[in-house]
Amino acid sequence: MKVDVEGHEVNVFTNATAGQFFDQIDVPLIFMEWGLVKKHSPEIIQRLLNFFFSRNYAVFDMNNSKLKTSYTYWHGNILFKKLTQGALKF
Repeated sequence: MKVDVEGHEVNVFTNATAGQFFDQIDVPLIFMEWGLVKKHSPEIIQRLLNFFFSRNYAVFDMNNSKLKTSYTYWHGNILFKKLTQGALKF
């Protein structure tokens, strides 16, 4: 899924607006522009991240490297990739 809502991702991806969709439809990958998103307050951004993290997504850059640093350092475009059950096992 490609998301291009010019910084309004924080309003699109909430439990009230998209929760039911993501709970019923398996979306393996979300492509998102991050530049405008990270201008929101930390609380709003954390709510967005929690929306995806609670649904078993991890964040990657466009080179398919998992992003581990703070979201303030993420540049350009990011990918939320849904982890499989097998990927969660250590």
